[in-house]
Amino acid sequence: MSSRRKCTRREFLKSTALGGLAVSTGSLNLMAQENQKADLVFHGGTILTADASNSIKNAIAIKGNRILAVARDIADIQPFISSTTKVIQLGQRCITPGIIDVHNHIVAQVTTTINWIDLIQCKNADDVRRTIADWIIEHDWPQGKWIRAVGYMWLWDKVAQAKEGVQGPPLLTRWDMDQVVETRGKKIDLSAYPMYLIQLSGHYSTMNGLALRKAKIMNDSGHFNEGSDSVCLTVPSKKLKEVFSPEIHKFGSFFQEVLKDGSKQISGTVFHHYAMEEFVVRAYKFGDFPQLDEKELLASMKQRCQEFIKLGVTSIYDNNLRLRSHFDAIKAYHQNAQPNEKLRITLYPYICHQDNGAFPAFDQGSRKGILSRTPMFDGAWMRLIGYKLQIDAGAIAGLTWELNKSYGGTTHGDLNLWEYNDYLAIIKELDKRGAQISAHVIGDKALDWTLDAYEKAGVGGKNRRHRLEHLACVPAMSRNGITSKNQALLKRAKDLDLIFCPQPGFILYYGMFWERAFGSGTGEQTFPRLTHSVPYKSAVDAGIKVALSSDNPCVPNVSPLLAIWESVHRRTMKVGNESRMLMDSYVFNHPDERGSTVDERVDFNQALRGHTIDAAYCGFEEKEKGSLEEGKLADLVVWNKDIRTIGERMPVASLKEIKPVMTVIDGKIVYENI
Repeated sequence: MSSRRKCTRREFLKSTALGGLAVSTGSLNLMAQENQKADLVFHGGTILTADASNSIKNAIAIKGNRILAVARDIADIQPFISSTTKVIQLGQRCITPGIIDVHNHIVAQVTTTINWIDLIQCKNADDVRRTIADWIIEHDWPQGKWIRAVGYMWLWDKVAQAKEGVQGPPLLTRWDMDQVVETRGKKIDLSAYPMYLIQLSGHYSTMNGLALRKAKIMNDSGHFNEGSDSVCLTVPSKKLKEVFSPEIHKFGSFFQEVLKDGSKQISGTVFHHYAMEEFVVRAYKFGDFPQLDEKELLASMKQRCQEFIKLGVTSIYDNNLRLRSHFDAIKAYHQNAQPNEKLRITLYPYICHQDNGAFPAFDQGSRKGILSRTPMFDGAWMRLIGYKLQIDAGAIAGLTWELNKSYGGTTHGDLNLWEYNDYLAIIKELDKRGAQISAHVIGDKALDWTLDAYEKAGVGGKNRRHRLEHLACVPAMSRNGITSKNQALLKRAKDLDLIFCPQPGFILYYGMFWERAFGSGTGEQTFPRLTHSVPYKSAVDAGIKVALSSDNPCVPNVSPLLAIWESVHRRTMKVGNESRMLMDSYVFNHPDERGSTVDERVDFNQALRGHTIDAAYCGFEEKEKGSLEEGKLADLVVWNKDIRTIGERMPVASLKEIKPVMTVIDGKIVYENI
């Protein structure tokens, strides 16, 4: 028998940080008598708690960094108010828990903030060229100095060419960039500037001719360099062409070669992180590529954090950490940052191979692998709890059972970044170490391979909460060639305790591209592939937690309200001349294994939970944050109006009328615009 003395009710309330379980008026008064006076009180508006019953309250009290009480009326928390309490009347405003974005690349973006050109508004190749030329004029940029830019997306002029039979995906080539641009009364020869452009998704990039030559990747004839500097720097003892030629390399990461003037030439289009990292390493070594110093990194971190805080985001999970050389500075960022310069960040370093390549999992000779160089750690503001695995990549290179058309059939749906046996081995190792796995799956074959590897690793029933990212192609039934299983896919995911981490905004912006790239899927419905994308309601009905995110910067509108709106309304834009038209959601229903259809839209409360409490569950934090309940961290957002209007019929453009006017993190007001 236990000898521990049973404590009294008064002792229990006093021993807990906030007496957080008391909810009645009598209990609140008792707590107030114990000197529990609030630092900050909100009342008079709508408080959406996202608790287990989605209850709506009218007043909330905060002490220190914790929620002291949540009540139906300010009278219930009056005992907490003292002469030093800051009391804010909400009026018509609304409060929600702080937004948690579970798939974001905030740390990865710090490398592309300072002195990088933003191309996100560019619609075609001419826009890209003109934007860069204007920037050169504005900055009086000398010839020969590196140009770095980020953010170009699917270019509609390239899409149109592909529809007319031109081979290749809608990505820029070196020939697109090595041109003379007339702007502002001047002629700018872009070929005179070494140029590195990262496509918006981060999976692809473009180098012009001078950049490829300075990095000693390409010779003057447009072919792979065969000289003494042709040795691959990220995979030792191999020649560039042995590793990064699409005909030779067994993984989907390469410098694209196309037929030009009677011979195969390097196009300047680069597929995926192995090859992109090789370019950057070579550009540093041979071409004076500008390196990010710690001062720039910290300034960029501050800028990015403040941008998200203004959007109501209080926590971010970065699923693509690649800044190994700056890891110590990243970990230390929060120590000296001001409250309005930091938010809570969870890291998932990127692993691209077990032993080889730019991002190996384990030690390789004198090179440290990811697991030793970025070990797991915990902290109040920053932590590392798992690792990112990528079996396939963006829509162009999704690993699919059917042919991935990709506007020209360049990738054929076969570009897996891991061999299956290696993929299974690393999943087993990470699970054994207690790490949470964030698995990037775009294509249905990638999804089946991942489910099979999770099953073989025996992760089910361990509460590991391993993750599936993106989920562009989610058929009702698996057709796994590894095990020949034919099972209901959602049941497999539920049995494995998996979390779905999609970005609903992808359906709005890229749904029709997915449809054309990935093929027909079931083959009979009007938009069958889109019916398989992000099956939110079906997943919830199957008992699977769905955590929402932006995949910033891949979704052009990074506001978390977009993911909530899209989850409720589920619409997509058409491609081409009709790109601004929105289509009703009923055409995107999801066929289940019985052949019936289930509407994948969810109601507003479920969508809000996806960005709050269910997102917190994804990171094992549901007891600390994600809902507005006594004892939890005081992370919340004040909106200028009741955001439940998102659940009503409204165009996506109306979202700009709903704005955060205050963000509170750790009990402190870190953004205010009332």
